[in-house]
Amino acid sequence: MADEKAKRRACLRCGRIVQAQYQYCPDCGAPVTNRCMDEGDLLDDPCGFINDDQAAYCVRCGSITAYNKAGLLFGAFPENKVLKKYDIDEWKQFSHPFFY
Repeated sequence: MADEKAKRRACLRCGRIVQAQYQYCPDCGAPVTNRCMDEGDLLDDPCGFINDDQAAYCVRCGSITAYNKAGLLFGAFPENKVLKKYDIDEWKQFSHPFFY
């Protein structure tokens, strides 16, 4: 019985109890898991970190979370993504006027 309850969660928007493996609520379409929405870029994979239900921004990279993007949570400040090491050092060579 306790195992069944651990495998279920409540939707933040409509309150429906859904199974833990669901990504979205079948009634209202709201995300059920507060995953990081960072999509990655040419050199990085998407973050995809699963944050706690009260996180408006990812605790790993600073990107908005699924709950924030869906309007279920709001942060007091704008998104503040972390700069990667290669953003500062390796890409300096491309700031030359030749590349504009």
